Amino acid sequence: MRLVWLLLLPACIENGFVEPGRGNPEDDKPAIEVFPPALQFDGLVLGDMATQPLTVRNIGLAPLTVVGAQLSGTTAFSLPVEPDLILEPGTETTFDVAFSPVNPEDWGSLYILSDDPEVPSVEVPLSGGALVGELLVLPNPLDFGAVPLGCSQSGSVYVQNVGSVDLTINTIVPLGDDFGATWDFTLPLVLPAGEQLEVPLTYYPDDLTADEGEVWITSDAIVGLTVAKQRGNGTLDSTVDDEWWQGNGPWEQTDIVFYVDQSGSMLDDQERLRSNFSRFVDILEELDLDWQIMVVTDEDGCHNESILDRDTPDASNVFASAVVGPAGRWTEAGLSLVAQALENAEPGGCNEGFLRTNAKTTAVMVSDEPDQSRTDWDVKVARMRSYAPSIGITSIVGDVPDGCETAEPGTGYVEASLATGGAILSICNEDWSSYFETIATLSALGQTDTFVLTSIPDPATLIVKVDGQDATTGWTYDATWNAIRFEHAAIPAPGVQVQAWYDIEADCEG
Repeated sequence: MRLVWLLLLPACIENGFVEPGRGNPEDDKPAIEVFPPALQFDGLVLGDMATQPLTVRNIGLAPLTVVGAQLSGTTAFSLPVEPDLILEPGTETTFDVAFSPVNPEDWGSLYILSDDPEVPSVEVPLSGGALVGELLVLPNPLDFGAVPLGCSQSGSVYVQNVGSVDLTINTIVPLGDDFGATWDFTLPLVLPAGEQLEVPLTYYPDDLTADEGEVWITSDAIVGLTVAKQRGNGTLDSTVDDEWWQGNGPWEQTDIVFYVDQSGSMLDDQERLRSNFSRFVDILEELDLDWQIMVVTDEDGCHNESILDRDTPDASNVFASAVVGPAGRWTEAGLSLVAQALENAEPGGCNEGFLRTNAKTTAVMVSDEPDQSRTDWDVKVARMRSYAPSIGITSIVGDVPDGCETAEPGTGYVEASLATGGAILSICNEDWSSYFETIATLSALGQTDTFVLTSIPDPATLIVKVDGQDATTGWTYDATWNAIRFEHAAIPAPGVQVQAWYDIEADCEG
């Protein structure tokens, strides 16, 4: 923490006041009050500065010595460095807190230190951010799957400006011997806020090994280099036979972890979680599930409040308190937080006892932004599975690829849900009542309606079998996610084999 000192000039209040329950005349003590309880700054252009006033009051009956303050978090927040101050009873002082952004989102805390015997340190949360352009690439990675030797496969990534101001894309460079790109636009290119650019890419394998490539995109965003990954492999067979096994429920026990993004824009979404929780518990009880639930919001991965179960008194209020919890610097890296939470369920960890041997594990990710973990989503999923092999990840996130007025596209979370047989639910909807029935059903049965193909098919050749029988209806091919999606009435039963045969769609010589 950085230690700074405040120059606080006392000013008398015409009518002094005492906070109820403090300042007993028989026990004269100083008592501090700080207002407002938090400071949230509007977005600023990099290099600009704004200030907001903060008031410190002595609402006790003895002189209050303010000995200084401590700042934690990013360097975007600052205070003057001055000596300490004594406030007489019934007086207050106001000083400015300065903000000059260094990141798209800046977070910190100001701790006011005094000789108040009951509250020697008062925390004032600080937040703000820079008005900048931010690049998001979808999909990332772009998986071409298997492509026959002598053929090429085309695909595209979509470069989106999810920031608040226009940005300039300077260069786009594909890397990797078997990967290429062609486009008809000219660089540098200005990409307005909220707009996207399609970048056509090509994969042409020259052997049977797995290939990995990258696309480097430079811009004038705060993060000047954005990297999109590509992968694929060569094959001698142009026909693919994919196979899956439907979730092997029903389960008698379920362990459910909720990750809830703590960004300021999430307040209405947190309220939807709280207002629907009692109905969620009713559904779990109707399914006769022995359930456990915990909520994580901080990067340490430790649960908020307590681990809930069917014997927890007043569970709805406990859950409501847990949903609004501490937020570390990585509050938007939800996959990282849940992976850490599951690791902490090991013996000796802060979540010990949460993971049970014969229980279905479900993670519910709730965020209005993409996952911002420092490693790819598949790395985080693999880490989760090492602790909870049965895990299914359900995401309540922004629509992909375009998002909506209130949310950015939930990339990372959506891919993790597809890979683990979880549901993908839109955070853009106001009515979440049906979401909790979906989550409860997945926790009980482990069934999914979506099966991701390993290669890009010629849709005209696609044949789907369920339990060895041709499925001529009840499903569609989703080109966006390269997946088979079953209608609700046709979802394969638990433990059933699902297969797909198809020819790879590729451009071949001769």
